[in-house]
Amino acid sequence: MRMVIWCGVWCLTALGAMAVDGERPTLTVPFVADVPAVDATRDDAVWRQAAVIEDLSPPLGVTFERAPARTRVEVLWSRSDLFLRFRCAGAVGTRLPDLPADALPRDLPYFKADCVEIFLDPVGDARQYIEMQFSPDGGVFDGVYLFTAPVESDGQGLVRGEITGRDGWFFKEWDLDGLRVSAAAQGAEWTVVVAIPARSLLKRRGAREFAAGMELRVNLVRFAYPAGEGKPVITNWARVVEGRAHRSPQGCGTLVLQAPAG
Repeated sequence: MRMVIWCGVWCLTALGAMAVDGERPTLTVPFVADVPAVDATRDDAVWRQAAVIEDLSPPLGVTFERAPARTRVEVLWSRSDLFLRFRCAGAVGTRLPDLPADALPRDLPYFKADCVEIFLDPVGDARQYIEMQFSPDGGVFDGVYLFTAPVESDGQGLVRGEITGRDGWFFKEWDLDGLRVSAAAQGAEWTVVVAIPARSLLKRRGAREFAAGMELRVNLVRFAYPAGEGKPVITNWARVVEGRAHRSPQGCGTLVLQAPAG
């Protein structure tokens, strides 16, 4: 049986430093004055200016017998918003059952079916970071993790269990005010477009706008459930322990907001 090891296969100029042996990826994100529409059904020309992550990586210590469906992520920023577009190759394999046709409830466990996730630490000290999940149908989960003491992680970027148990808090009922999302599944691809507002995200930084040179600690994750299989195929931007991105804030990569041209 041929085993495909994906470490180092992707284009390094697109991904930045690969997250192997303690290294974490970095992506420089262009500024746009004319912002893209938050519409997953449109191929807005503004996205051609985006920084691109060509694909996501397997978790630490994991190899795949066959290549997973590719996940392309495009990133832009404006003063008011951070924009991400996930373009997920492959048809949707699994959806959450029994969802109402007219509305998707917020904060369902969308990771139990096909979804993409964003983990975002706007300060970079792992004391407060956000988890967001987005389904191919536009479902949204968002919550915030808080630590009441400095965070320490092991060599794989995983927060030590005694710190999580004593000083870690998670608030599922918290919502990121002003978050905008659009999703669409079209044949053998599905797309999610997200606009993350600066005024809500940057409270701990004492800022209301994104600015050139600002760094944001981020991880991006995809859960793909092949039809008829119960176990997901998980891929990440910054490689962390399988299924433990929510416990790995110090394993995130970094987005660096590039100064506007001119």
